[in-house]
Amino acid sequence: MKINIDQLPQYLTKSHAGFWLASDEVFLQQMAADLIRQSAIKSGFVDRTVFHVDNHFSWEVVFQQLNNRSLFCDTQLLELRFMQDKFSDA
Repeated sequence: MKINIDQLPQYLTKSHAGFWLASDEVFLQQMAADLIRQSAIKSGFVDRTVFHVDNHFSWEVVFQQLNNRSLFCDTQLLELRFMQDKFSDA
């Protein structure tokens, strides 16, 4: 579902598994990411991992991170930052 930055705070009150941020405006995209992170912290997400995805990225790293359990928290926030506009076949 496509929503605007003005609608995001009401949307974050509900539980969601993931978000896809896309915008031509870098500042609005950063604002939306900050709002989502703040909401996740309030919900108990304390562990955050950021992946920068490019042509040479190994998805095995993400799968390993998903399978690793932390002793200190049950939930984790994963950020995938895509460095290109199009996806490759891999």
